[in-house]
Amino acid sequence: MGIKKKKIDDKSFDDFFREGRDKIPSLSPDWTDHNLSDPGITLLELFSWLHELDLYKASIVTDKHIQKLAQIYGFDKLPANPSVVWLKFAVKEGFEKKFLLRGSSIKTFSKGKLINYRTLNSVYINKSRIDKITFFNGGRYLSVPSEKISEGYYLFGTEAKEGSIFYLGFREIISGGITLGFIFDKDPLIKRKIDRFIPDVKIQWSVLTSEGWKILKPKVDTTDCFYRSGIVTLKLPVDISLEKSSIPVTSKERFYFLRCKLLEGSYDNPPQLRYVSFNLVPAVQIDETVERKEIKGAYPEMEIMLSEKYLTEDKVSVYINGEKWKEVTDIKHYSHNDKVFQVDREKSLVKFGDGINGMLPSDNSVVTVRYRFCKGVQGNIQAGSNWETEEGLSAYNPFPGYGGKDPEREEDLFRRIKRDIDTPSICVTLKDYESIALQTPDIKVAKAKAYTVRGKNQVKVYILPASNKKEPVPSKAFLKYVCKYLNRRRLVTTKIDLLSPKYIKISVAGKITVKDGFDSQTVKQNLLEKLDRYFHPVSGKDGEGWDFGDTVYISHIYSVIETVDGVDGVFQLSINPEDKFRKIDRGNVYLFEDFLPVSGSHSITVIDKTEACRREK
Repeated sequence: MGIKKKKIDDKSFDDFFREGRDKIPSLSPDWTDHNLSDPGITLLELFSWLHELDLYKASIVTDKHIQKLAQIYGFDKLPANPSVVWLKFAVKEGFEKKFLLRGSSIKTFSKGKLINYRTLNSVYINKSRIDKITFFNGGRYLSVPSEKISEGYYLFGTEAKEGSIFYLGFREIISGGITLGFIFDKDPLIKRKIDRFIPDVKIQWSVLTSEGWKILKPKVDTTDCFYRSGIVTLKLPVDISLEKSSIPVTSKERFYFLRCKLLEGSYDNPPQLRYVSFNLVPAVQIDETVERKEIKGAYPEMEIMLSEKYLTEDKVSVYINGEKWKEVTDIKHYSHNDKVFQVDREKSLVKFGDGINGMLPSDNSVVTVRYRFCKGVQGNIQAGSNWETEEGLSAYNPFPGYGGKDPEREEDLFRRIKRDIDTPSICVTLKDYESIALQTPDIKVAKAKAYTVRGKNQVKVYILPASNKKEPVPSKAFLKYVCKYLNRRRLVTTKIDLLSPKYIKISVAGKITVKDGFDSQTVKQNLLEKLDRYFHPVSGKDGEGWDFGDTVYISHIYSVIETVDGVDGVFQLSINPEDKFRKIDRGNVYLFEDFLPVSGSHSITVIDKTEACRREK
């Protein structure tokens, strides 16, 4: 990184000296000799020089400064991050069903270099494929060819109501275990944590047989009921006979069908599907190796250089003469009897103690090091690459690899430290509660508004989830997850209540004229749709959504209507809130601080231009 100069202030010696000399008459009127020969002026020059020197030193940031700052604040440099890719296994004529275990090795070439990946889940490989997807919600069916699903379709509709269904149709009969991979629009594949968010929904899988729908219980579901991208593994009983059917009944072609039904609960953000397929499984670019070295001439703070760079954050195993030593973050905290070592993942080094802090390995010892490494950014494979397992199975990746990163640089660490220091981590003020609620991991909170309860040490926090629903309401699981996150960061005596937003429906009434050459009904429909989008709590208004207690200005409604293609004029416009608003003044609607506006029933009438002229007169 070298020496980096950060501009804190642009003042120089001359500036400091001039400012000090100009203040002498007001601070000490008896001091009249301001020439360079005066001893006081000499002292002023000295202090100006010292000030400039201090400013220069404070402006220099070196690697050592950053490392010391990181150590003080408890930050570690992030190691290389392995890439993740979705693999679809290809099958040929005469293919027999296969089962591939989790952690199986699979290889590909990138820029002429061989790269190893490992499957993140076990997968059943069948010769069947999904030919048709049918969605049923709101009493309507929608059938989509599997190749068009990348346009983005909601599995259970935009509102994801109970009873919504989707069907997966396929021509080739299947039996035994099957693996389905689901990729959603809202997130890449993330590492699933033990305390991750799980939606409070209940879904039911079933397959169509000669005796009707047979319920199936998933053996594996890494999607957490379609909340995140992942796989679903189902096992069909051997004693069932699959049946072909037409769904809906008006369909001309018959398929075998898998059915998934939303039985209970609701999604805060309904799952939007981008890709689904049999034989689809994620893989991570991680390789493992074992190195053995003999120590000849041990010395204090001895280091062993590893042959591979970009070590992952996984623990490194070190055995000396067959005895396992312990990896620690700082050897200085251990005594001469402790068999510990430290790993510098950036430089691929294993470091030992000096015999005082940490035991020193003895001469002629055999050191065995087992570790995992990755290729960082190089592992982000382009789409359509060819893959092969050790068993000879072939696959391809329909999407590029992503997430691979090289080790964090000093300047990136410095920026991360400054960003995290500026980010509140303890709930003290109301702004802290709002800011920290928005930081809740694994979910997306669009808005948060905190209030204190008068006379009580209690804070109420209204939570608006990031959702495409018309009136987004957080589920019980969503509120519980945010509350758990805030509880860990609140003051000990403070009680927290997490609440759903309060909505007030805003209806717009008015009359418009339409330009020549435009269809009046089409213009009206586009206008109503635009008003609905404008009043959406999450994505409406200026695209950033509404804040709690926002004022609805009639001038803004005029602007929204006038931007609709085909609208010529607007007349007798008014805003009509449902109830519980604070006041209406000059056509503007002022809401209470804990309310959000939402689109109501708009009444727009199209009139001809002659009628508009008569009204103007």
